Amino acid sequence: MSAGILVVTNHRILCVCKNGLFSQSYGINYALNLEDIVSASLGKRGLVNKLIILDKANQRKEFTDFNVITRKVHLLIPIINSAVSQRKSQIQAEKEKERVQIVLDFSSLKEVMSKGGLVMTNYKCPNCSGMLEIPEGGKILTCKYCGALIKPIDIFDKIKALLQ
Repeated sequence: MSAGILVVTNHRILCVCKNGLFSQSYGINYALNLEDIVSASLGKRGLVNKLIILDKANQRKEFTDFNVITRKVHLLIPIINSAVSQRKSQIQAEKEKERVQIVLDFSSLKEVMSKGGLVMTNYKCPNCSGMLEIPEGGKILTCKYCGALIKPIDIFDKIKALLQ
């Protein structure tokens, strides 16, 4: 591989190299999304350090540090691993954000459940175990046996716990 520049962004790692021996233009020789990186580590080829990137398809890419004077490829490893960790955390936060649903009343509870393919008409009171009908609307259900107050979010959380 010809000499190039390794670039780490908040989404990808890229290797940019000259397009030809006498060319003045550069092109991307290698690109990988950070979330696809399993590890970045240091290797050796004789006395020369090399950066080894392993992706989730179990493929290795090696970048050799031919600059005998500086030999700073080892400084890239924590930078890459930190960027990978931050990107994976960002993706996880986005996934969790997508799953958040607010259940304010019983009509929205029924709507959320029906979208998930769940039809529920009765609910067992968590206080006295009496069977209660889930109303079509409203923000609070009062148990007709013990007077316990039940909110739609309580039912939603119970269903969510059962499904996990």
